[in-house]
Amino acid sequence: MTAQEIKRLKPMGAKLNGDIQVLLIGDLSENVESLAKELRLKTDKITGANPAALAKATDAYYATQGEYPKAYIIGSMEHMEFSMPAVN
Repeated sequence: MTAQEIKRLKPMGAKLNGDIQVLLIGDLSENVESLAKELRLKTDKITGANPAALAKATDAYYATQGEYPKAYIIGSMEHMEFSMPAVN
């Protein structure tokens, strides 16, 4: 389903981070990276051993890009169910 949506959206990439089309965030399976390569998407990856480390790595990633995103989602580590974004 996600692959179909990425194909439909045809991401152009963001000039801010070197025309990266898809940012792979978190502990993803190798299948996800393989699919991105198969779709010939320019990717970058952010990983972390736990949610706090991932947040720190994400902050560090954007710090090197020269500009932070205009929107953030801040959630509780004690009640992660309240931090899950709803997707359609």
